[in-house]
Amino acid sequence: MSFPLIGHLEVQDRLNRAMASHHIPSAYLFLGPSGLGKSTLARKFAQQLNCTTQNNCGACESCQLFISGNHPDFLVIEPDGRQIKIAQIQGLISHLALKPRYAKKRVVLVRRADKLGIEASNSFLKILEEPPLNSLLILTADDESSLLETLVSRCQRVPFGLLNQEELGQILATYEDPVDPQAQELILAYSEGRIRADLIEKSGKLLGLESQVAEMMEAPGPEQWVDRLDWLASLVKQDLDKLFLEFLARWFRDLSFSKADCPEHTRRPLAQKHLAAGTNRLKLEDNLYAFDLVQETMKNLSVQGNRLLGLERLFIKLKHLYFPGRTS
Repeated sequence: MSFPLIGHLEVQDRLNRAMASHHIPSAYLFLGPSGLGKSTLARKFAQQLNCTTQNNCGACESCQLFISGNHPDFLVIEPDGRQIKIAQIQGLISHLALKPRYAKKRVVLVRRADKLGIEASNSFLKILEEPPLNSLLILTADDESSLLETLVSRCQRVPFGLLNQEELGQILATYEDPVDPQAQELILAYSEGRIRADLIEKSGKLLGLESQVAEMMEAPGPEQWVDRLDWLASLVKQDLDKLFLEFLARWFRDLSFSKADCPEHTRRPLAQKHLAAGTNRLKLEDNLYAFDLVQETMKNLSVQGNRLLGLERLFIKLKHLYFPGRTS
């Protein structure tokens, strides 16, 4: 048996063997960065457990309910705002007290379990200590450091590895709206083994954005930098500011490797072209400092509200770095 899922063959094999031997635990903990397909695999496993043929036939009543997203015995719990709240866990406890309506084994998927609040964690721990019959709990988390140790100890840990380039390409090929080949190459370069929904959704703007970053790195003069302040506002309006910062950080990374005589570690063709032209006027320590500035801005904007002010502050610092002593 196998899931119609790309990648994670070892994980799929492990789950299939557990199902074949009828040794399915009461709880799994799927671990790995977002974008690996942990929730997708959990859904497919839940469907397979309850499929008449146990092979995700897609035709039986249970499969049809899963496909429509209306299976009454498959429940998803995920953060309400920043956390999974105790009220959600209390509702889950009430749900688990009832018998499954259709399923052989009811499945509860707890997405981002690392976002369980303290009260919610303690309440959920009681479920794990006395797991309900005919039910399977699947928790997903980026890592286990934010979870209670007692909670982790009551789950079977299932680590997910990164996807390779071929697997990522196969997944992109399944999307209904085809991605431009050049944009796909850029998506794969920045995905780092994960499916990046933000890159895919904005694929039509990625090439233009990277070209604009490249033009900015040419730094023709201080006046042109000032002219780009309006451009920063347009990035925020288009919700492209986070990707802009990511592209900018990668650019300074590549420039730093080049200055450190390690050009083989540069990743983007545009950066390599820029480096070959010798237009980077910054020293190695300046590039590293610029990289740190971008990283600091990314971190600050993840917890603060005014994104435009953060970008403008970064822009002023970078302008001063490129043109020290200039007041205009």
